[in-house]
Amino acid sequence: MIDPRMIDFSTIGIGPACRYARDLIRLEFQRTALARVKMTSGLADELREAARAYYHGDREAYDRVKSLTGTTFEGKRVRFRPSDVWSRPLNDSDGNLIGVTFEHGGDKFGYEDLVRWAEQETRRADTEVVPKVHGKYLPPEDAPWAEAVRRSGRPPKYTFIHGGAIRGGDSGDHFLVSVNRGAGSNHESDIRNGSDPNWISVYLDGREGGEMLEAHETSAVLFGLNPADELVLVACETARSATSAAPGAAEYLHSKRVVTGNIHAPTDVANTPIPEHAGMPTDLYVKRESPDRQLFETYSAPERESARPQDS
Repeated sequence: MIDPRMIDFSTIGIGPACRYARDLIRLEFQRTALARVKMTSGLADELREAARAYYHGDREAYDRVKSLTGTTFEGKRVRFRPSDVWSRPLNDSDGNLIGVTFEHGGDKFGYEDLVRWAEQETRRADTEVVPKVHGKYLPPEDAPWAEAVRRSGRPPKYTFIHGGAIRGGDSGDHFLVSVNRGAGSNHESDIRNGSDPNWISVYLDGREGGEMLEAHETSAVLFGLNPADELVLVACETARSATSAAPGAAEYLHSKRVVTGNIHAPTDVANTPIPEHAGMPTDLYVKRESPDRQLFETYSAPERESARPQDS
């Protein structure tokens, strides 16, 4: 572990700063941790509050510090908390967390099928993808992450999120999420108990998408299980040539070392089948416009740091 006392918190994001401060606390520097860290500007107060939130497991307190930004379709900037973003965890047949979906279609449209897709015992998508050409499904081919999955014995991590475009923009330059601007929570239990969420569509550019994935509780847990695992970022067209959403998110996640494995994103429309019975294969389909077009773009894992600061 990097000694947090060697980190200049003014040069990194609040999320990593909070985690380093938490590590300091766990190293039993409770009284002097924050005083011994080099900090500049106005980050100190935010860091103190966020570090306490992490240490005491107070997600709401952390939310008050870690705000995110995005844009409406009309171009209006909005600020929101990580917990305001609609999401559902994806677990395998043994109940292990293997992914998260942010694809909110209103009510329960779509996500229950994806939950069932994830929890099948057989997941062909762990090692294979199915090209879809002119409406016809071709034989499956090895996925870019197949070799790493076979070598590690662990499935890839999946994040499902819509690709989108703000007014006047290009498809694939943004991610699309649903953000709750009402008084209610995005958790189903709260909705059943009478809360009234007010969902709005918010578009995130590549960096904003990476920040959201880093800060959101479910994806943070998912990545934290093993940051070196392959990440399949299923977001339609976000890795298409000249688009910026997937490469921007991958660059951010790699630069912050939230994900240290390869990140893969589709170059065209991607979708999963609707499970009809237990045990059916779980495919991942990707549209291919021409025979020589690759289905996924791979953003390679960063080189491991050759030298790390030593504890003092």
